[in-house]
Amino acid sequence: MKILRNILLYLLYFILGFILVFQFANIIEAGKGQMLAGGAIVLGHGVVGAIIGLVFSIFISIMYNSKPKVIVLANKILAVAVFGFIIFFWVKYKIKESNSNSTMGCEIKSTFERSISSYNSDYKFG
Repeated sequence: MKILRNILLYLLYFILGFILVFQFANIIEAGKGQMLAGGAIVLGHGVVGAIIGLVFSIFISIMYNSKPKVIVLANKILAVAVFGFIIFFWVKYKIKESNSNSTMGCEIKSTFERSISSYNSDYKFG
């Protein structure tokens, strides 16, 4: 049971470190203007954050080795934080997706209307 608590702590800190630093790199626009290298730069920031989270979790695990209540409480808090971030990013993605679909429909409609109006003006009866 002790090993499972520690492994869960390592995993949650790893994921949370990745998410936090990945989002930080997104906020400061670390990969902006870098073309194909931008994704690799932001991913590199996320990996560094994950490693920092893992080192921090090992430190916490060693420091509070004799206090399982602290580790269990940290696991609960980290789990809520990770799932909160996942839900936040899912909602953000859905909003962005719905906005892009609504604007795409307008662009298609305006293109269709232009093509129909040009067809009607070119075609003459008689």
